Amino acid sequence: MNSIYNAKGKPFSRSYITHIVNGIREDIRVEKAIIELCNNKKKQYKDFAIKKKEILQKDV
Repeated sequence: MNSIYNAKGKPFSRSYITHIVNGIREDIRVEKAIIELCNNKKKQYKDFAIKKKEILQKDV
């Protein structure tokens, strides 16, 4: 995932990101990054669940 920075060249603060998530502020770049992160995590959990199910269903 690409890093995005504020106008000063520093990563966004947690409070700024929290404001975006809670709808207090808008920043399309940060919102897209959050959605991308969520989609990646969702895929990781889904892949893990599939592998776990395959392992648990194997005949011993």
